[in-house]
Amino acid sequence: MNIYDLLTPEELALAKDIALGIKDISDHDELYEKLFMHYCDSGEMPYGTMKARDGDPFNWITDQLTKELN
Repeated sequence: MNIYDLLTPEELALAKDIALGIKDISDHDELYEKLFMHYCDSGEMPYGTMKARDGDPFNWITDQLTKELN
């Protein structure tokens, strides 16, 4: 499933603002949880980042949104 199928139009608009640096993912818990579960379940997010051992999941999701939406 891609990000466009996963998110509602409102969530997608918010995700685009996050990707552009206008808003911060850490201020939007529901969207963060939805994206976190999606990237974990799909295997896209590295395990160490999931567990915040060798990467920050907030930063990883923001970077991923930037790649996917820009």
